[in-house]
Amino acid sequence: MGPTVSLLTKLVLPNFDSYLQSLANTISTTPGPPVSNPTSSFWLSDPPPVFTHQSPTLPASADVVIIGSGITGAAAARTLLSSSPDLRVAMLDAREACSGATGRNGGHIKPNPWELFPGLAAVLGRGKARKVTEFRMGILDKMIAIADAEGATEECQIRKVEAVDVHFDTESWVTAKACLDIYLEEFPEEIEKWKAYEGEEARQKFFTPHAKGIVTGPAGALWPARLIHFILARLLSMHSTFTLDTRTPVTCITPPDSPTSSYVVHTPRGEIKATHVLHATNGYTAKLLPGLTGALFPIRGTMTAQSPPTKRHFHGQRSWQFSWDQGYDYLTALPDRTVMFGGGLRQALTTEIGTVDDSAVDVRTTIHLSGVLPAIGLDTKVQEIWTGIMGFSGDLLPWIGEVPPEISGRQQGAGKEWVAAGYTGDGMCVAWGAAEEVVARILGLEGGVGVIEEMDVTVERVESARRLERLVAMFFG
Repeated sequence: MGPTVSLLTKLVLPNFDSYLQSLANTISTTPGPPVSNPTSSFWLSDPPPVFTHQSPTLPASADVVIIGSGITGAAAARTLLSSSPDLRVAMLDAREACSGATGRNGGHIKPNPWELFPGLAAVLGRGKARKVTEFRMGILDKMIAIADAEGATEECQIRKVEAVDVHFDTESWVTAKACLDIYLEEFPEEIEKWKAYEGEEARQKFFTPHAKGIVTGPAGALWPARLIHFILARLLSMHSTFTLDTRTPVTCITPPDSPTSSYVVHTPRGEIKATHVLHATNGYTAKLLPGLTGALFPIRGTMTAQSPPTKRHFHGQRSWQFSWDQGYDYLTALPDRTVMFGGGLRQALTTEIGTVDDSAVDVRTTIHLSGVLPAIGLDTKVQEIWTGIMGFSGDLLPWIGEVPPEISGRQQGAGKEWVAAGYTGDGMCVAWGAAEEVVARILGLEGGVGVIEEMDVTVERVESARRLERLVAMFFG
């Protein structure tokens, strides 16, 4: 690993080599199915009827079976039916509608292009890094337009906010300033949108004691599950060819027995013949696509809902990120100023990687998320705490497109298998566009919404992504 591993890593994990081997072993295990008793998410506390919707009987066949009902699945179904209203689209979920990562995340739409562009440019080159960055930058306006078109803006509370990225240690602040300079050199038209505050100016302006520096810029926030539930309910009411079956896990997929026949998607409630199958299950993807094991794997994240602080600068028009020498935490506030605060991954990393058990919360993460805000002067108290399963990619890029037989283990027939997953914690900024790209390919249309060939699903990429250099650098470099 050489220079990608910092001295801090050696201090935090003195047996780092053995940890690295343990990590490799952990992510090389194919994930299990979603557990039946997940923690209770604040976002899902008062779900609509679509949450548990089932068809009286499963459809016998479909043009496209979508496995997963979060933002990726909903985006794919909406895009398919907008383009081809007569398509038979069947959506299946092992649990309730939008009860996975989309119903458990932080509620941010936070592309942070300045933070990510330099790393992308170093790996992909400036041209491709610019394409990916521009796509991520456009997602906020896209999501607002979608909510407006659906008539869901008020329901899901989608809004533009000011991103406030606070750095509490010198090293991360120095890095942040360098990244911002590189980004603005490439995107000079963005200069007026981003500002840097340092030292006492930062601390006084944003009431953040101990801050070394702060970067501000545009971001967004919303109640994610409400938007997805709204979309799914409308699709059911508008399209007789769309079906949604919750609590209907896919147990296996039988491949076509000829070049002109269909896949058979098996569930405990019956079977569906499918021309195409879209895997929209993020951290669980490798369960049905074991060829991706070790390249796309689950990580458990933790979120809290906390009481509104008395300090008024924490309000619904700001979205915060707190960067420390041991990771980062993130916060947004609802319009009623309820604080949605998550993170603490580095504090419990050894237990969170590779697990799909969102029925439990790690005690170290609980302690961390309960104590951070009071430590920086906010009188909040944890009201609810829950976990959710993210899908991380070994090379930090999402997996988008056709799944070749060498990876699915199944021959193709009249259609193909497809995937949009592995967002590495950035699903709100990537998932909708990833789904649109896959749908364009299913329909034989021209895509190009920001997806580059490095995101394609290939055997060579799988082998490369199973190496841990970029993942380790992300957490420990």
